Amino acid sequence: SIFYYKKDGTLLSTFSFNRDDTDVSSSSSSFEGTMSSSSSSGDIIIPTLPSTRSIAFDHVRSRVWWVDGIRIYMADIRNKQVQTYDIRDDGYTEALSVNIEFSSGNALVVVKNVHDDSFLIQINRDCGVFLGSAYIQG
Repeated sequence: SIFYYKKDGTLLSTFSFNRDDTDVSSSSSSFEGTMSSSSSSGDIIIPTLPSTRSIAFDHVRSRVWWVDGIRIYMADIRNKQVQTYDIRDDGYTEALSVNIEFSSGNALVVVKNVHDDSFLIQINRDCGVFLGSAYIQG
């Protein structure tokens, strides 16, 4: 689920999507509407976020990108859709971090291969096309 909060922690809206580890195609999302963000004690509830290196927000296009294992995810906040990209198809075994190149909207992702070598790959902003990679000498 994607939760959208105001600066004061008030939940504006959320939408959910099905994550099927065997299906790497686009996933449709269903909008669930505005929900309360307070617990019965009145405290504001904000879920625990993953590592800041594994998630990035493209504020120009209202898209959230994150990596998890072998997948790169892109959630379009305006259209309430999530797309996935499987890095195994390009010979990589793990996605470690993601960042956004704001002028193009493309994602830059640090990945590893079976030899534990690191690469920087670029994924098209629509999360469907692998654009290129560069070896990171470590």
